Amino acid sequence: GRTRDQEEEEEEEGQIMEENKSYRGQAEQILKGIREEIYHFFPDSELGRFLPVADLGLDSITSDFLCRRLSDRFGVPVVPTDLPLLPSLVHLANHIAMASLGLSKPPLPLLPSHKPGFSQNDVTISRRHRLGSNRAAKWRRCSESLFEVRAGKDYRVKKRKQRAGPAYYEPISVDILRSTSRIEHVARFIDLKDDDDYYDGVSQSSSSSNSSSGSGGYCSSSSTRTRDVSASTTSSRTTKSFFPPPLSHHHHQRQQQNYHTGADEGSSAAAVDDTREGRGRRNSRKRRPLNEGWWMGIPQYIVINFQLPLYEPSLWGGNSDGYGISIILYFKLTERGRTAIREGENAAKLFQSFCKAAAGTNGADWNTIGKRWKNIIHIANQDDLKLSFVMKEIVRKFSGKPFLTRSRKEAYRGSNYLEIDINQHTSNYVKKKAVFGLKESLVDMVLDVGFLIESQEDDEMPENLIGTIRLQGIDFQNDARDVEWNRIVAPI
Repeated sequence: GRTRDQEEEEEEEGQIMEENKSYRGQAEQILKGIREEIYHFFPDSELGRFLPVADLGLDSITSDFLCRRLSDRFGVPVVPTDLPLLPSLVHLANHIAMASLGLSKPPLPLLPSHKPGFSQNDVTISRRHRLGSNRAAKWRRCSESLFEVRAGKDYRVKKRKQRAGPAYYEPISVDILRSTSRIEHVARFIDLKDDDDYYDGVSQSSSSSNSSSGSGGYCSSSSTRTRDVSASTTSSRTTKSFFPPPLSHHHHQRQQQNYHTGADEGSSAAAVDDTREGRGRRNSRKRRPLNEGWWMGIPQYIVINFQLPLYEPSLWGGNSDGYGISIILYFKLTERGRTAIREGENAAKLFQSFCKAAAGTNGADWNTIGKRWKNIIHIANQDDLKLSFVMKEIVRKFSGKPFLTRSRKEAYRGSNYLEIDINQHTSNYVKKKAVFGLKESLVDMVLDVGFLIESQEDDEMPENLIGTIRLQGIDFQNDARDVEWNRIVAPI
């Protein structure tokens, strides 16, 4: 049976959850009141909760009057100089709520939180046919046997390849987003967690010594960059800051030390938050299912973010950012992947090293292993495409041919995911010109896409796919969801 201490902890946790629910309810009312006050000046405005404050176009007189009305209504000082520091309306609501309720952390989420596939209503090709949907589905699973991977010993000499076996991850959804600038770290805007992975509706920054406690570290180079963001969620922050900031050097050192000692952010080996809320968070984490978070050095989810420019490239360089789309692919760990890790297969150990290097926790050189990320894109219907002679030659030459991603990559490690951002904005002129020339034909293409870490030595063979997916009918004009998420967060 349960001990008295356990019963008291559960009772205390229940009270904390009720209090947090009450705070969120009051903050929602404050947000509603802010909208009402803004409608007084802009009656025809559409005021989404994440609308950038700058989009209101406030002049100095209007800003002064609005702040006076907000101060009188909520009984806390709001001054015009506050507004430029608050990226969105929900930040303003949190600012007022924290001052009026005496809170140390924002009661409302600072970032949007969407389910994977929200931009496409999460319709796969098979579901579209089964349900009779008129919406053109964009993805489906594809057979790994369509891909060839490096096989056996002495590959450098024999160059032997074989049909790929089952992948470690399976596709679960796709999003297509369009923005005036590159969208970095998409997963922070996506709810990749099950209900049990939340503490009273607020995401936790770490779950166990096998999950985000294995985080820490920041690696940077001209070609690749990794960021650990597992501890930068709104729930774990206790300072009155309204931006998701970069982790400090000391925080990275502490996270890295916790990884090597097996300590969680809330464990006795780390700095213990012995407040009432801290105990509630630790109790919540104890009840997490084992299939969440990170497991034996690999994440529950892999997120691939292809950042593609839609502007015409210049021969003389120029833009490395701008108007474009992100094609985001979501994958979830399979039992096949778990088995490969448990049994210590060669390619699985290589993948473990890749994931740990992305967090800077195993001493591996990310600038070396990070460059081994390999893509295979096969255009299944290339013979049916109406392309110019030049484009046909490009497609024929590169379709199905593995290639390393030498353009700038960024890796973000969260509490249960690893995101790889592949930035095509920084590609050379020839590649950008090819992408620009094919963008109109993208809607007619059937693409079989696979990802893996390149095996180079005998003890890394044979290669194994991380994940595969079929993309079909990607229409960047009509299918992409317009978002401006980068405008409501500070740079990471």
